[in-house]
Amino acid sequence: MGTKVAALITLAVFYYWLAPVPAQAGHFSILPSDIHFSATSYGDGDTAVVYVSDPDLSPPTDCDATWSKIPSPVQFDEWWNLATGSPHPAHYALSAGCAFDTVSPSQTPLRPPPGWAADVDGTAFLVADFDQALGAIKLSFTVNASSTVTTVFQFDVLNFYPASSTVARIYSESDPNGELVSISEVFSESDSTPDPASALFRGQVTVSTDPGSQSPADGRVWVRHGDSLFVDYFGPGGGATPLSSSSASLTLPAPTPTPTPVPASGPISLAVLGITFLILMWWRLTRTQRPKT
Repeated sequence: MGTKVAALITLAVFYYWLAPVPAQAGHFSILPSDIHFSATSYGDGDTAVVYVSDPDLSPPTDCDATWSKIPSPVQFDEWWNLATGSPHPAHYALSAGCAFDTVSPSQTPLRPPPGWAADVDGTAFLVADFDQALGAIKLSFTVNASSTVTTVFQFDVLNFYPASSTVARIYSESDPNGELVSISEVFSESDSTPDPASALFRGQVTVSTDPGSQSPADGRVWVRHGDSLFVDYFGPGGGATPLSSSSASLTLPAPTPTPTPVPASGPISLAVLGITFLILMWWRLTRTQRPKT
């Protein structure tokens, strides 16, 4: 691709990342990283859910789409379909390893322009229109026969971060190691449907008062009366310093006091009691006044 294309794409991407995109159909928005619990308090056996919002967890994916030496002209108002290759599928190819879903393109929705451009026989043009769900674009002019059209387009894929990625950790005072949490991209906090364009991620652990729940990777965090629950977010690359943190209180019953056992009376204690009784009786008899003579 020529120098003009590279310059246009660089400027377009720079503009795209500076300009916030309203949360709507694609509902992608530029937000600072944040993590928080779904509730302010949890009890024993509850599922503690956390939500992470960070655009860095959902970066755009790029692919090249090329129509080589098309056999007939394509009018300016026709769609160039990135999923099917229409209007010239026999002359169409995607770059090797492209993750764009050509069967269900809505599963990998296009990022809005001006994040990408088209190259027609070495001349760069910005994409004039696009269909996010169908995965199709329009150019603002008619493309002549024998032309080669290449576009570098951007789209979203569904993102998932396993616990081993050390993106987030939930813990308590009693269980400071806690649990590393896997997070997956969802539509919203009220809808856990997978969504590749939300940049909102969900993770969870089980709150447990069982001391055996301290084992790593068991999906549980051990808590005791007086503890709080904490979560740290370390970013897509993991790390040691949290980018964002949050906490939740715990509603747990106070521990029941253990009664002090009273020792049962045995043979020795009974003998001591009997001897004490006899001594008291003897003392009482010796104190009895004798009649005067």
